[in-house]
Order: sequence, then C-alpha cells, then structure tokens
Amino acid sequence: MKKVLMTLAAMALAGHAHAQVPEGYPEGYAGMLESARGEGSLLVYTNMEPVQWEGAVELFNALLPEVEVQFLELNSGEIGARYQAEVASGQRSADLIVTTDIATWVKMMEADQILPYASPEASVYPAWSMPHPGLYTIAADPMMLMWNKALLPEDTVPDSMGTLVELAAENPQVFDGTITTYDATTPYGYNAHSAFVKFHGDKAWEWLDVLAPMTRPDGTGPMLEKVTTGEYTLAYFMGAGVARLALKDPARAEIVGLAPIKDGNPIVLRGAAAPKSARSPESAKVMLDVLLSRDGQISLGKRARTPLRPDVTSADVDGGLTYAEVVAQIGEENMIPITFDAELASNETFDAFVARYRQAMGR
Repeated sequence: MKKVLMTLAAMALAGHAHAQVPEGYPEGYAGMLESARGEGSLLVYTNMEPVQWEGAVELFNALLPEVEVQFLELNSGEIGARYQAEVASGQRSADLIVTTDIATWVKMMEADQILPYASPEASVYPAWSMPHPGLYTIAADPMMLMWNKALLPEDTVPDSMGTLVELAAENPQVFDGTITTYDATTPYGYNAHSAFVKFHGDKAWEWLDVLAPMTRPDGTGPMLEKVTTGEYTLAYFMGAGVARLALKDPARAEIVGLAPIKDGNPIVLRGAAAPKSARSPESAKVMLDVLLSRDGQISLGKRARTPLRPDVTSADVDGGLTYAEVVAQIGEENMIPITFDAELASNETFDAFVARYRQAMGR
C-alpha cells in the first residue's frame, strides 16, 4: 500500500454550535470534547483506505468540527515499525493507530504503550475483542470460501474445509491448479492458516497436505477477478469484505458465490488504540468512540469492513456482511478470531509454520 498523507475536510465549520454529548455517555464527556477542540488535529496511522474513513470522519466532525483529521496510509506491518522508530527518536507520531498487524499490537502491549481509555461503547462488545485496556476491535473480517458457480455445480460446492479436501482429492481434474488463497508464508496468509491449524490441530495439516500442492497463492483483487473469469475455480480464506462489496454488482453475483467455512472460519481483527505518546489524546478517544458506536460501525460496514457490534444487521449496511450474520450461519463455536497473540507473532512460531507448510506444498 502506498504511503500517502491525506486530509479529509471537516464536514462542519468551526463556527457552528457545538454538538451535544451522545446519549448515554457520562456527564464528564462534555469536558473531554472541550479539551479535544483545543487540540486542533488528529493524526491516524492506518491500513484502511481513505474511502472507508469517510463516514467516520463525518460523525467525528459533527462532534468536533474544529479538529482536522489527517491520515497516513501504510501497509499493516509498516505502521508499527514507523511508530516505534518515531517514538524512540522523540518525533511526532500517531494519535490513533488502526491496523490488523498482530506484531504491532503485541509490541505495544508488552511495552505498555497503549492509552488505557475506557470507551462508553465498550460494554456492547465481547471481552475477547478488547485484549488490553484501550485496545479495541473495530472490525472483524471473515476469510471465506468463494467459487465460480459456472465451474462448480451446486452439488460440488464445499461448505467446509473438510468437504473441500474430499472434493479436491476425488476430482483433481477440477481442482488441481485452480484453487487459490493467500500465500501462507507471508504474514497475512500465515495468520489465517496458522489460526486454522491451531483450531484443528493435526487434522488441519492432513487437509493442507492435500490442498497446498493444488493451490496457487494470490492477492485479494486478483483472486476476485480470476474466480470471476474462471481462471480459478475456488478460493479459500478469501477476505470477505471486498468480495461482498463486489457482489453488489448483479452480474458478478450471478457468477461468484461466497459463504463462510462451517468447520472453522478465520476472522481478521482490525485493532484500534491511542498510544500513550499521542499529542491529541482526547481527539483520539472521541474517534475511538465514533468507530465503536452503532453509527460508526454502520459507516464501516457500508465500506467493505465487517462490523463486530452485535446490534448492526446486514440490512443496516445495505446488504453487507456483519459478524453477527456469520455467527448465525455457522455458530460462534466455529468462528476463529485471529487474536493479537504473542505466540502467533513470534519469529520462532512463524518459521516453524512456514517450514511445515512448505513440506505440505512439496517444496
């Protein structure tokens, strides 16, 4: 992802009347808003695209029209490295960090760098989504099955990894070389595969021993396009947010199917937190509250992220995907949140996994 510093214009003028404290928030919140107004700007480091922030910025500037929101868009792993380098040298760095990168959050938790802010919205969310005081999960994107309907008749469409393995073993002429997923030896693909292995144990390796040699790794955009054109028959662990947005096109929806993995669906968590080093900490707290609010979650859901908040429905996000919708289809017990786990982020664990996966691929 290209490094770009962007500013989204405020949606309200500074001279307008100040917005009221959101309903149900503590009385002291008005004082926090007043302090935030004096900060003037909010610098966000993020791996979300600018368009995905538009709704949140509107909501934020309805509360704080005086505060300019600036974004530095980086690849997920770059965010943590840049932040640590800047803090170490005493430079201005992020007021708010939003990333899926596990290593970034593990480092910040271990170094006690996260501002322990208790959001008024926190009580709505599951405990596992708040692994450290002040660190919140603002989106939970499933990694699903996607297939070409013309190439896979309805009776040969798998609904689970176990079924996919059986079908692939029985029909190599259909699946060999036409299955795709993220490269399991890179951080993003590793996260999904390793979480699935942790969930299933040795059984997962038995399945991957069959699938890996048949699989051609690729990226999100190419997977979507090549499944649509028929170059790929099926993708597993496909990032569902972008795919679900693309399937709003009726012509593509006629060709491409998308469904959760019933025997264990990896979920990519998008964390958000204000660092203790933030120069605009009150503004960062307000943006966190916006992202966690029902309206904020709806704004994210309409822009290809998957709301975690349980009271947001698919209808709220124009037919988009929600965490609650996937739970309703496969059950909470089959969801595999890829948590911010120090063991998962360790070099030793990664190296051991990659060695075993390469063995499965026959390399």
